[in-house]
Amino acid sequence: MTRPRPKTDEVRLLQAMGSPVRWRLLRRLADGACVVADLVETTGEAQSTVSQHLLVLRQAGLVQCEKQSIWRRYALAPGVVSFLDQVLALKTALNPEK
Repeated sequence: MTRPRPKTDEVRLLQAMGSPVRWRLLRRLADGACVVADLVETTGEAQSTVSQHLLVLRQAGLVQCEKQSIWRRYALAPGVVSFLDQVLALKTALNPEK
């Protein structure tokens, strides 16, 4: 029996973006930093769901969090917008009809 290979950074990033909810969060954060309440409103998901998805995105290095008073402000990590543009370009190139 072979051992499973460790995941590469690329695989982890793509898995983190694999959820429709996380994709909506990334698209909203591409418009600018915001607090969880804004993301709850944007996605229509429960606050606990949004928080769990943000944790996955933070662990993947796609999102940063800054505490401001009682709020936590979330923003895309540096370079993520460019990375997302590349992913979308690749998706378009691989599936030109969609």
